[in-house]
Amino acid sequence: MSIAHTNSQASGGEIQPASDSDFIARIAQALAQHIAPTVPHSVALWDIATIASYLHRSEQHTRQWIVTMDGFPRPIRIPSGKVTSTERARPLWRSKDVVEWAESHVAA
Repeated sequence: MSIAHTNSQASGGEIQPASDSDFIARIAQALAQHIAPTVPHSVALWDIATIASYLHRSEQHTRQWIVTMDGFPRPIRIPSGKVTSTERARPLWRSKDVVEWAESHVAA
């Protein structure tokens, strides 16, 4: 994708430079079309990878030691919807619950 720093041709056939604010507005609009909307923290669901990243731990350590700790929030398991599926639904956690749990471990 190309965003030119020019306006359309003027009446005399010459190309006029766009103002900086117009150019910035066009760049912002182009970027907005490529950025996925963020889910609010209050309703976001996190997987193991996201929890591990948030806690600065590996996924393996998070899966084996963190999410199995007493007091860690219980996961949500949303069914896949496939009638014939025998696999368990992937665990997800409410981000706000994980953050509250982490903040409960602030050193005194």
